[in-house]
Amino acid sequence: TIPPNDIDSNYNDGEGRVFNLLANLLPEYDVAILLVNDSKYGGSGGPVAIASTNQLSTEIAIHELGHTVVHLGDEYSDFYPGFPDTEEPNTTTQANPALVKWKAWFVPGTPYPTPPTLDFASIVGLFEGAHYHAKGWFRPQLNCKMRTLGTPFCKVCLEAAALSFYDLSPPIDSVVPIAPSLGLFAPEIQSFILTLKQPTTPLSVKWAVDGNTLPAETGSIFAFDTILLGSGPHMVDVLARDVSGRIRTDPGKLSQETRSWHIDVNGPIALSQPINVSTRGNVLGGENVLIGGFIVGGTTPKKLIIRAIGPSLQQYGITNALSDPALQIFGSGGNVLATNDNWRNTQESEIIASGFQPQDNRESAIMITLPAGAYTAIVRGNNVTGIALVEVYDLDETVGSDLTNISTRGFVQGGEHVLIGGFVLGHQNGGSRIMVRAIGPSLSGFGIAGPLQDPVLDLYNSSGTRIATDDDWKGSQEVAIEASGFSPSDSREAAIVSVLAPGAYTAIVRSHDNTSGVALVEVYDLH
Repeated sequence: TIPPNDIDSNYNDGEGRVFNLLANLLPEYDVAILLVNDSKYGGSGGPVAIASTNQLSTEIAIHELGHTVVHLGDEYSDFYPGFPDTEEPNTTTQANPALVKWKAWFVPGTPYPTPPTLDFASIVGLFEGAHYHAKGWFRPQLNCKMRTLGTPFCKVCLEAAALSFYDLSPPIDSVVPIAPSLGLFAPEIQSFILTLKQPTTPLSVKWAVDGNTLPAETGSIFAFDTILLGSGPHMVDVLARDVSGRIRTDPGKLSQETRSWHIDVNGPIALSQPINVSTRGNVLGGENVLIGGFIVGGTTPKKLIIRAIGPSLQQYGITNALSDPALQIFGSGGNVLATNDNWRNTQESEIIASGFQPQDNRESAIMITLPAGAYTAIVRGNNVTGIALVEVYDLDETVGSDLTNISTRGFVQGGEHVLIGGFVLGHQNGGSRIMVRAIGPSLSGFGIAGPLQDPVLDLYNSSGTRIATDDDWKGSQEVAIEASGFSPSDSREAAIVSVLAPGAYTAIVRSHDNTSGVALVEVYDLH
């Protein structure tokens, strides 16, 4: 029960008791509304919005919140003795249209004062009668919730409401990184992330580096690539601004917010290199096999072990694992270099000595030393279908060659039937600049029937934390992706550029709209 007090004798509202309750029970409240359990029509604005439980209770409460939150004035023409003559955002005594505070909403040809007829009902003008005065006070539109319950707020009141909300809570909710200054090494990519106020529909985002606006960077995530800018000091700015059209006059710039970071880019760091790559996908029939492509770079032949894993995936919760995989290795000319079905049938002792022998005898493995060039590993099922894993391990990372690119093609469906590309970075203490791509629509140009039309790419670290995601590569990192020389040919395809520390990573390709199709996941070592 809220007892009466002497704050407002007209409404006998007990605001003092309300403030005590809020202080004790909900000290971090935003807005307080007091509903009076009385069917009699009534309400009040002020520090607490008050409305009776009349049949118009909701309309009354919204009207009173116009006073409490937005500081709007009543637009009634009936005289109220003793009411203070103080202008509000939606009331004025100014009869000169050139000086009226809402003149940005005026339409050319509108008469002032504006006749109170339906001909002018939808426009903003100077309608006489407001603030409890029939003459000498003006309101913006013919009708408004601040004048008549059951009608919408006028455009000027909606503008004032938007500015009030932005005053309480600016467009940018939070940013990462929090620190306004940071040091980076080259090559390194730093992601800047905005959390915008919801809903984000009316907010536009513009990123700038060193004062130069980046037209393609309009998302809430921006990747700063040190390779493109070089050593020395740099500045990253982001501007979030309301573009809903609801605000035309904002002298305090409440509807926009800028955040800035000072960045000092230091010299280059030593790079790590990929030492292991793997891909998991669904092996079906026909051309829907699991294909793993990789490139050996450098001048020294590279000793590798390549495996096709199936049955042992069941221990990891894969219920429809490929029960009998077969493996083939092809050169760049399409010639078969090696083949295996059941790893113990060939090279058994060498495979065991490597420490990478498969757990199940039906799985396949091939040890091979390859010169620089492009190669393809294909996994098929021996008259069976299911999920399989193709892996490439570097058995000697100290020689002058490395795995510079891996790619895998497979069939993407729903659930666990995604395409997974894993890779391990090792060797040196630094990071490796990696590009990961998810290709779908452009595969049709290579004769692939049923390509995945809209792939989504997620990148995870060894802890299972998603560290990057992309859907449509031009939506983020467009400059860095184009500079790499490996930009996808279709805007619906996905790509991520990142500098990664030594460790294990997983790239997952899934469908944006839960459709199915053939996709390609690729990992490039950009050095």
